[in-house]
Amino acid sequence: MNSNARGIALEILTFFDNNGYVPFRKINLALYSLRQEERAFCWSLIMETLRKRFALDRVLMTYLRKPDNLPNPVRNSLRLGALQLLCYESIPEYASVKATVELIKEKRFKNLANAILRRIASKRDVHLHRLLEVSDAFPEWLKDHWQEMDSFVPSNELMKFFITQGQDAYLLDESQLQALTRQGISYVRSSVSGAVFLTASPGKTLRSERVDEVSLMLNEELDIPVMSYKGCLSSLENKPWLLHTVSHSAAMESGKKAFRLIEEFADRFSEGIYYTDSMTYYETVGAVSSCSCMETDEVEAVLLSKRIEFSKKGKGIWLMPGLPLKPAFIFCFRRM
Repeated sequence: MNSNARGIALEILTFFDNNGYVPFRKINLALYSLRQEERAFCWSLIMETLRKRFALDRVLMTYLRKPDNLPNPVRNSLRLGALQLLCYESIPEYASVKATVELIKEKRFKNLANAILRRIASKRDVHLHRLLEVSDAFPEWLKDHWQEMDSFVPSNELMKFFITQGQDAYLLDESQLQALTRQGISYVRSSVSGAVFLTASPGKTLRSERVDEVSLMLNEELDIPVMSYKGCLSSLENKPWLLHTVSHSAAMESGKKAFRLIEEFADRFSEGIYYTDSMTYYETVGAVSSCSCMETDEVEAVLLSKRIEFSKKGKGIWLMPGLPLKPAFIFCFRRM
C-alpha cells in the first residue's frame, strides 16, 4: 500500500488528538489526492484506529512505561503500526514495520518504534486476542454505564454491536438502483423498511442521503409524528471518535435536553413517538420516566408483525442489538 495513505491517516489522527474533532473536509480533500484503491485503505486506517484505540494503547503499554509522554505523531504512528500488524493480514509484517518507522521523523523514536513493533509481531496471537476483547474497546465510564443498564439491554451485546462498523441504509428509487447495478454495485433490500444496503460505496454519483432505518420504518408504518433524537452517542457504530469525545457528564446533559424536547413535542402533538439510538440511561429510560404522557402500544404491534426482537421494561421499548435493526429506544405516547 502507498505510504501516502499512511501519512494522511497519521495526519488526521494527530489532528484529532490536538483539536478534538475529525476534519471531514480535510479528509475528503486528502483522500482525492490518492489513487482509488488507496482511499479505502486510508479511511479504514483512520476509523479502525479510532475504533480500537483503547485496546491498541493497552497493547502498546506492554512495552512502554509512559506512552502518554510520547509526542502525538509518534504515538499515532505506533497505533497505526500495531493495527496493521494485528488486523491487516494482507500486509507483510516487514512492510508494516518499515512503513511505520518511515512515518516517524526523529531517529530516537524510529529505533523505539522498530523495537516495539517487532516485539508485537513476535507475539501477534497474544496481542490479537487482547485487541478483540470487546470490553477493552470502550472508555471505562461507558463500559460501567452499560453494565449498570444490563437489566434493560445486555451490555456485552451492545459492546459487540458497536465495535463493528454498521452498514449505511439508503432510500433509492428503481432507476437509481439500476444505475448502481450498471456500475457493478449490488444491494440488499431491508426486510423491515423501504431502505436498501449497498455492498460498496457509491461515491459522488449517488444523489441520495443515507437514512436511519428505524426512523424510516416508524414513519412508513405509523401515522404518528416521530421525534428522532440525535443524542451524544447517536450512530456510534459509524462514529468511533465519539468514544474519545463524549463524557459521562455530557450524557447526563443530553438526557435533560431529551426530556425537555419530549415535553415540548407533547405540547405540539396529541400523540407521538420518541426515538433515539444514543444508548445511555439518561437519554432513554431517564428521559421518559418523568414524562407527563401516557404510553401506548402502537409500536409494539408493528414490531411484533415484523418479528423484530425487543424488550419491554418499564416505560419504553428496547430494540435488541443485532439484525435486522440496530439497538434503539422507542417511547410511543399520547398526551393525557
